[in-house]
Parts: sequence; structure tokens; C-alpha cells
Amino acid sequence: MSRRTHTLTVDCPVAPRSKASPYTRTLRHACVIVGGVVALAAHLEVADPDLRLWLGGGERPPEAVFLAALEVVLLHLSESGPQGN
Repeated sequence: MSRRTHTLTVDCPVAPRSKASPYTRTLRHACVIVGGVVALAAHLEVADPDLRLWLGGGERPPEAVFLAALEVVLLHLSESGPQGN
């Protein structure tokens, strides 16, 4: 009997190592939490192409966008409870 593993693939691009930053990592983490670029763009009220540019490290996101993405991550962490206990 074979065992199947299902993995959820979410459309959240990873910035190239040379362009990775706290901004790109935070945006990507928020992207995974909410379920993809389309969902995060809607949540942040930004255009998909702009979000993809920021996720890829092409430009730094506006401060308000970064802070909103950071809030998504922090709220998720607080709802998940303490890790590593």
C-alpha cells in the first residue's frame, strides 16, 4: 500500500538570495499565512504586480504595507501559541 502525501502549493514567490531582506521575508511569510499573492494583495489593498515586485526584492514596499504584513505575521504567531515548548 502506498502512502500519499499532499502538499499545499501557495503562490508566494521567494526573493533571490541576493535580494532577500527582512521586507521580502516578512511579505512572503504573510503571503503564505493568508493563502497566496492574490489574497495578500487584497488584504493589503495593493495591486498584485506591485506585491510581486516587493516579494521579489525589486523594490522596498511602502512602510504602511510592510507594517500591515508584519501585523498578519504577528497575529498568526500569537494565535498559534508558543513554539518549541
